[in-house]
Amino acid sequence: MEAARKLTSHREFEQRRSLSLIEGDKRGTSSKKVISLLFAIICISILFNVIQRTSFIENDMTEGNLIRTLQEEKLYKKKLMAEIAQLKSSERIEEIAVNKLGMITPSEVKYVRLTSDDSSPKELAMKSGDKPNIR
Repeated sequence: MEAARKLTSHREFEQRRSLSLIEGDKRGTSSKKVISLLFAIICISILFNVIQRTSFIENDMTEGNLIRTLQEEKLYKKKLMAEIAQLKSSERIEEIAVNKLGMITPSEVKYVRLTSDDSSPKELAMKSGDKPNIR
């Protein structure tokens, strides 16, 4: 009988031992799940942080490009305004009128008055269609 008790107690011991191993595995599995979940959360937050920083860097680069382009356009506008002022200058217009169009400046105009001996200034004015301005 003693041998039977020992055998029974040994079997119970083995069953308890295997039960504790199974329960330990369950505890280990739940802690592994928690650790896996924490690891996944950390990885996702690191990935989000990297994406966010990349986005900030791209926005800074785009902003820098826009500022540089704006400065270039302002400089181009100043050059165009200077060119417009030069093209509108009276010296340039006079130069084109004299050299290309053959005009002369008013100080170089010489008026010639043609009269005949038998016509009076009043008659000459009547022929040209002007009212006589004789005093």
